[in-house]
Amino acid sequence: MKVLYFIVCLLLVACSGDNQPEVNQPFELKNIIVGDQQNQQTFENVAPNVAIVLEFSDAVDEASARNNIALKHEELPVSCDYEFLQEKKVSVTPKGGFKVLSSYKLIVNPGVKSTSGISIEKYIMPDSVVTVDNGAFAGRIWQDLTI
Repeated sequence: MKVLYFIVCLLLVACSGDNQPEVNQPFELKNIIVGDQQNQQTFENVAPNVAIVLEFSDAVDEASARNNIALKHEELPVSCDYEFLQEKKVSVTPKGGFKVLSSYKLIVNPGVKSTSGISIEKYIMPDSVVTVDNGAFAGRIWQDLTI
């Protein structure tokens, strides 16, 4: 009888583990980095050859990122190269680089998903990414303009 009681107790202890379902962490866009600037509403004086790096809270599904992260120039879509860095980062670069003295709008649609299939909960749409060459004249122009 003691043996049976011991076996039942052993089974109860073995089966009483944490049976709570795993709670998925939200999938979010954590950071937007353009050159040496981070998390700005407007990025100014950006070099023409710089990449936009988007950092997420989890690994990004490549197909959903390519279909839902875009750049627009004068409201027209811009063809971009996408590079997936360290699973959680996506680098977006317009083919041929940014045009000097131009504004771009970064669009991150909520269709971006993590590799585990979780849709993005928070997304950021900065007003624009602005490119300016390094000359003093170009810098002076942008200081006088409101974007």
